[in-house]
Amino acid sequence: EANVRGELASSGRTLLLRAIPVWSWTSHDEAVEHFVVDRIDKIGWELYRARSWDALRYLLDPFRPMFDSLAARIERDPSQIAYAAACAQMFVFLAEVDTHVPRRLEMAERAVKICPSHRNGRLVLASALCDEAMTSIRTMIVFAKKSEIDRVQALLDRAESLYPQTSELPEARGMLERVKKGRIAL
Repeated sequence: EANVRGELASSGRTLLLRAIPVWSWTSHDEAVEHFVVDRIDKIGWELYRARSWDALRYLLDPFRPMFDSLAARIERDPSQIAYAAACAQMFVFLAEVDTHVPRRLEMAERAVKICPSHRNGRLVLASALCDEAMTSIRTMIVFAKKSEIDRVQALLDRAESLYPQTSELPEARGMLERVKKGRIAL
């Protein structure tokens, strides 16, 4: 009904919160997790397209235990491919709304672990790897250890292998090259 009335983004979270006690009562039944992930996917995309990051974060937060539970099921039994992409998308959303780079990277890694071919997961992970590389580069402008340069090079190589069109990749590679040219070896 909320979808038909165009109120999915505004009232969907409140409606879906009723699934949490059901999930607890059913001893974390997988069917409840599937139900919630299906509904959150639709709402999440609406909020994502509207760039409503706070609303998307607010939507996702209470359901993290369900996402973790479903992800663990898929990780234990890869034959559960039917929900791998939908579950991975929940972690992509979580990565997109997290402003803390290490957590963003962790969520993106989880998405790709659950569903290695997930396009959005690969894109967000590649972007997070570039962000991590650029953060590291900024700390090594003058004094850079070879091991740190090698670590950053590996981050960027992995980002490129995941999603070669990542928009941050040229900037990150350029930064690394400048560091390599101007660095003082330690």
